[in-house]
Amino acid sequence: MATTNWTLATGGNFATDLGWSTKHHPVAGDTANITNELTGPYDVDVTDAEAAGTINLGAVNAQLAISGTLTADTIDVTKGTLAVVGSGEITGGTTIIFDPAAEFRPVDGTLDGVTWQGTLALVGVTQSSLLTITGSLNVLDKAGSGPGEIDITGPGAALNFESSMTLDGTGGNLLINLGTSSAQAQFLSIGSGDILTLGTAVSLSQTAAGSNVRIDDVSVQGTLVNAGTMTFAAGAGSSAIINPDRFVNLGTVNESGGLLNGESLDISAQTSFSQAATGRISLTNFGRVGISASIAAGDFILNGGIDISSQSTLDLNVSATGNGLISISTSSTADIFNYSGTVAFLDATGTLKLEQPGSYTGTVVGMSALTPLTFDTIDLLNTQATSIAPYSGSALDGTLTVMNGIDVAATIRLVGNYINSTFTMASDGNGGTNIFLVSCFAAGTRIATPTGEVAVEDLRPSDLVTTAFGGRAPVIWVGHRHIDCRRHARPERVWPVCVRAGAFGPNTPHRDLILSPDHAVFIDDVLIPVGRLVNGTSILHLLVDSVTYYHVELPRHDLLLAEGLTVESWLDVGDRGNFANAPGVTRLFPDFASRAPGVAGVWEAYGRAPLVVAGPKLAAARRSIEAFAVAREHRARA
Repeated sequence: MATTNWTLATGGNFATDLGWSTKHHPVAGDTANITNELTGPYDVDVTDAEAAGTINLGAVNAQLAISGTLTADTIDVTKGTLAVVGSGEITGGTTIIFDPAAEFRPVDGTLDGVTWQGTLALVGVTQSSLLTITGSLNVLDKAGSGPGEIDITGPGAALNFESSMTLDGTGGNLLINLGTSSAQAQFLSIGSGDILTLGTAVSLSQTAAGSNVRIDDVSVQGTLVNAGTMTFAAGAGSSAIINPDRFVNLGTVNESGGLLNGESLDISAQTSFSQAATGRISLTNFGRVGISASIAAGDFILNGGIDISSQSTLDLNVSATGNGLISISTSSTADIFNYSGTVAFLDATGTLKLEQPGSYTGTVVGMSALTPLTFDTIDLLNTQATSIAPYSGSALDGTLTVMNGIDVAATIRLVGNYINSTFTMASDGNGGTNIFLVSCFAAGTRIATPTGEVAVEDLRPSDLVTTAFGGRAPVIWVGHRHIDCRRHARPERVWPVCVRAGAFGPNTPHRDLILSPDHAVFIDDVLIPVGRLVNGTSILHLLVDSVTYYHVELPRHDLLLAEGLTVESWLDVGDRGNFANAPGVTRLFPDFASRAPGVAGVWEAYGRAPLVVAGPKLAAARRSIEAFAVAREHRARA
């Protein structure tokens, strides 16, 4: 077991005897030192099958280039470059100790059964790194006492696993960093018929802004099993794809968009995706996860959970089975083809979009309305509906049936007590129907006052309100009336109108606003009853079972700010009997859709602005609102 030093300044072949100080090239058990810097850059090339006990690479201008097969017990690299190129391979259970000052240059090389101490870095810039792993791979820190790190961060870098194996940390988490800011993607790939398992102590992360990463097959039929944590949080302009033949999630997958139109993650396993009870997918901060329809029906099994929060979106474009839980909160959306498990609303701000509402087999939990303007929504995509059948169920669960004429459009199983709840529906603006819970409307509408916005039901006579052009006026009277629309002779005359936030321009109104159909809004110097402006998208009728209306009377007819939108105060045109707290007889069937007889004369004498119910000004107003609706949709998609 000899020790020998490389001595030729011009470099040469590892097998050349004259290159070594002992005049014999190293063999198994020998120590080979490539530590002399000599006079210039030089390569020591392994082109055939060679062996050594220990190889010390420590000259900054030296490169050990392996294009053949090298078997060694230990390769200790403190300086210089270790290159594995072409069909080159390091094998034999080698331990490679790698210092940060050295460079690793894999160009289509292989590590077979290697223990790597230090950072295994695929960071090539001028030439993309490509490395294949066979047998096994154990990555430790440089001291060999704790977990190490794998960096797949060079432009076009690829790390291929062409044997079944498990990666895991020792004494802590093994870090795998994937992705760099480059037009070229980075790859982690699994060989044909092989299974790569990321152990419980593995943390795989994509964090580089503008990066694009793929976890897929080298060719076909690879399987990825994640028992650790995979995090995709690279922000805007980034993307990630998990696309092996099979993907099994036993651990955690985190996706964080970072900002509007941030990163998206697509899971498009070709044959099957399954998530165990221990598995979890988490979306936050405008994140998006798409599950591709390339997975065959019955081969997507979702147990465990998917958590969607902070305006994130799940696109589940497959028929999924399992008994897992999809949770929706903080203005997030789940777009689901079909799922036999449970969807849970957590905070009355979520949206569940059903691609196939007529055949949906899942269960919905927690559907609620937090306030009259804050509620969970079930969107029946591309499905028209005309009515909602009376809720059928107990205090524990039941069935919500949505009708389209005499046909059933959707049947949704709800868990919870909805016996005394009121459901309503409205167009989703794209050919479908939104279903949501309501309690009462108009109550909760905020009116501008000199001290801030105040809920309309909290206003009292003599309270000051702010008028639209900066003035102040005292409240004279607040009329109110609760209406059971189901018992009304003509419910279409009392159903409320919802003005969506931004319907009249940015932040106008700044929240969804509920008005009676005859309540006039101020636009282009005229007042128009809001019911005349319904377009089915940004301004729409709400078909509800009950509604509570409030109207505010001032010393004279004036303009108020309701949720930031300029609307009229109440003008007595002979309809005070519509209100429950008015003196005299209360009208049995109040009419909030038309003005009383003689209104034109009263309006001309006392109205704050001209009243328009037809003609060119109404048409112009409708065109203006439609333009705002189109602009609003473009902003939402941008």
